[in-house]
Amino acid sequence: MPKLTIVVPAYNERRTLRSLLCAVLDVDLSPLGLTKEIIVIDDGSTDGTREIVLALDRDAIAELRPLLDGRAALARSGFRIESLQWLNMFGIPGWWLNARVLKRDRLPAFQMAVYNVLSRLVLPVESWIGPPVGLSLVAVATPQDQPPAPTHPTADR
Repeated sequence: MPKLTIVVPAYNERRTLRSLLCAVLDVDLSPLGLTKEIIVIDDGSTDGTREIVLALDRDAIAELRPLLDGRAALARSGFRIESLQWLNMFGIPGWWLNARVLKRDRLPAFQMAVYNVLSRLVLPVESWIGPPVGLSLVAVATPQDQPPAPTHPTADR
């Protein structure tokens, strides 16, 4: 049966990671003819995130890997990259200000409300230009021991 690999990036996610992983584990993919594996990528968490993952059922979580730093590291980790797309370039200044300067672990409600309004204007432009950087990276990859995924004409930009 084909396997769907779900990669979950985590950095100091102790408060939310267990519920997220349990929700992913509860999804039944058998009607689609798929099995699943979960790989958690830990970005050097210091709040016990790693311990949360290690405490879960080891049959359910395939691996706990260190941070993947870009395309080359993803390939070195055993994946063949089919496509990459950055998202949310607009969110970088807010993330930098809050996480790096003000040392917050979550956004204030007013700032999130402003972001939600402005993102309706900015994010469509981002999807049109295809930003070279962003807060999120969507990678479609296959394990290197499997044949390449079939290509789709609209998959590449």
